[in-house]
Amino acid sequence: MSTSPEDNEPTGREPDTGDVSGTGAAPMAEAAGSERPDPREVEHTEPGPGGAFSAETFALTSLILLAVPIVSGQILQLLTAVLLIRDQTVAVEQVSQMSIQAAVSGAPAFLAALAAALSLVLSRRGTRRWARWVALASLIMSLLLVIAAIMTFVLMPTGTDLPPPAFPN
Repeated sequence: MSTSPEDNEPTGREPDTGDVSGTGAAPMAEAAGSERPDPREVEHTEPGPGGAFSAETFALTSLILLAVPIVSGQILQLLTAVLLIRDQTVAVEQVSQMSIQAAVSGAPAFLAALAAALSLVLSRRGTRRWARWVALASLIMSLLLVIAAIMTFVLMPTGTDLPPPAFPN
């Protein structure tokens, strides 16, 4: 190691020790007792890369799938209709049409529940908070809609063959 003055110039590669201009004195904030951690020593807890199969992706997928049955509102309409026509006679065609509507409306709710559950399973320490909240809210709402669709199927009246209406001659 050389003791020449030109070798003592900072190269920018040495670690910062906190000394003030090479005097060996600590900075004022450190000397006053304020202990602020060195930003290079702080462990970063930033979320990891998302990717196509991340918890965030499945949370958003569940939210989009949940929008279909919520906006259409068919599951709740069908459940209400089934509850209101409980003991009345209904044509077979109408019962089959209501069953198809319940299945078509309940399928996206079921898929949203699967995507939300998968999002919660895939979540880890680096997962963003909003993804967990969206996944949990989607899971709760989609399960409620799936239960409503199942109740619609269970409470669906059996269809009867109705005679054709008589027209006056």
